[in-house]
Amino acid sequence: MEEDIFFADSTTFEVFDFPLAKGNPKEALHGPNKMILTQELAEKFFPGEDPIGKTVLYDGVLPIKITGILGEVPTQSHFKFRGLISFATLRPMLGRGLTNNWVCNYCRHCWLWL
Repeated sequence: MEEDIFFADSTTFEVFDFPLAKGNPKEALHGPNKMILTQELAEKFFPGEDPIGKTVLYDGVLPIKITGILGEVPTQSHFKFRGLISFATLRPMLGRGLTNNWVCNYCRHCWLWL
């Protein structure tokens, strides 16, 4: 189980200026089954490897493709996370009604497998 994994909209990098060390900020969270990792989490899952294009399993069944590695987030940021999964990934799981409303992001603790 990994902590501080959240679902995020494809426009996250238009709103926040978090730098990506690897990946394209315009595409990294665009579409379903995409994920950005912090450098720390990328090294934990893929020690000494380039994780871009590799896959982890969300909840042991749903393949999520690594599309970006986060650069250094400013220390004064109150938004702390270790991974972001594209919000479009939720649509098939929750149905259209919930993804069109303001809802709580319950995925603070996610099960991820290699």
